Amino acid sequence: MIFKYAGGKRRILHEILPRLPIRHARRFVEPFVGGGAVFFAARLAGSSGPAWINDAEPAVAATYLGVCEDPEGVVTRLQMHAEKHETPEERGGSRVYYYRMRGDRPPIEDAPRFAAWFIYMNRAGFNGLWRVNRKGENNVPFGDGRPFGVNAAAIQTAASALQDTLITSHDFSRIEMGAGDVAYCDPPYLPASATSSFTGYTRRGFGPSDQLRLASWCRRQADQGASLLLSNAGVRDSLTAFLDRADEHVRITAPRVISCKGGGRQPVPEYLFRFGGTPWPAVPSPTQEPA
Repeated sequence: MIFKYAGGKRRILHEILPRLPIRHARRFVEPFVGGGAVFFAARLAGSSGPAWINDAEPAVAATYLGVCEDPEGVVTRLQMHAEKHETPEERGGSRVYYYRMRGDRPPIEDAPRFAAWFIYMNRAGFNGLWRVNRKGENNVPFGDGRPFGVNAAAIQTAASALQDTLITSHDFSRIEMGAGDVAYCDPPYLPASATSSFTGYTRRGFGPSDQLRLASWCRRQADQGASLLLSNAGVRDSLTAFLDRADEHVRITAPRVISCKGGGRQPVPEYLFRFGGTPWPAVPSPTQEPA
């Protein structure tokens, strides 16, 4: 992983990977790649064939494209950001530089330059969030001011994993799968309550009707021979959408890592749904609960 993303699945990979038949996949697909925890873990676990990653947020897709095309250029630009981030406090310090960069977004077509900018904004911003307003502009405040380091090895590793990978940015419904394809779907979750809503990852959002569209899309892909695993929150509208169409499901507990207060980061229930493929193997886990 080269940047943080709200809802990342690094902490529950032990629940996801055993249920993904990636070793024999014709192609591995992620329609909502986000921070890429599952994609990169799948590559390390033996998914070496063609892949297709997609995200509705163009900034995410452009960042992966920049890292894939020119990892050395991304590292060089990140090192420049790191140097500017560490300017002496009397000259404004990292806070001033962060806000100047937030308002100086490079063209998305310059993928390596944009990738370095995005990674810097993600790492230096509050809690590693990416949030946009209706104009598509990043509006995340400055983070805690920690030193900004450059992990060149992680960039190079990501670039290698992204080889033979199609990178796109559009609605999931434009992806078509076939026999032997394996997908992991991690769409934006519906809020558990009115006060927990956080839907600013893209300008459009992802509401209940989108959950229904996704459930129908998953069912259609499975009927065409693909195998899909989908994760989602235990919110009524999500459960209604997916339970009626999935072939199998399991309830797990996932840590919550995005909260303004450390004490508010309590574990939350999530569900994994299987569409197509073969029944899941038993996955021993201290977090697994009966549905």
